[in-house]
Amino acid sequence: MEEAVFPAELGLRLHHLGVAATSLDEGTALYRALGYRAVSPVVEDPHQGVRVQFWQLGTEVLVEVVAPGGPGSPVDGFLGKTGGGVYHLCYECADLERTLDWIRSHQGLTVRPPLPAAALEGRRVAFVYWHRALVEFLER
Repeated sequence: MEEAVFPAELGLRLHHLGVAATSLDEGTALYRALGYRAVSPVVEDPHQGVRVQFWQLGTEVLVEVVAPGGPGSPVDGFLGKTGGGVYHLCYECADLERTLDWIRSHQGLTVRPPLPAAALEGRRVAFVYWHRALVEFLER
């Protein structure tokens, strides 16, 4: 059986790697030591229940350090199982609804429907579980 390949016309581009940590201070220590620089302020995202900050080291792809924003944060379960680490991949896409429709038609499960992302100028993001991975899609 041939595997489905994501349609090129949906224009995927890797935007960032999400890394979960129990706190932003703990989560950013590695990136500071490696010479990354903060490229955003710390942002509280009430829609996602997290605190985030973006870091960069000479490439277009960012690292987003994600920490719980309070009790019941969606990242809590992951932190409880793993203690932290790579949490999700985020891809920017040309059309969020068409992308989600395609993912769902290929066994993807929407975990969080499209909501505005405080750390990304209010652009909408959605999270899906697909191929045993948490993937975030960001509308262009």
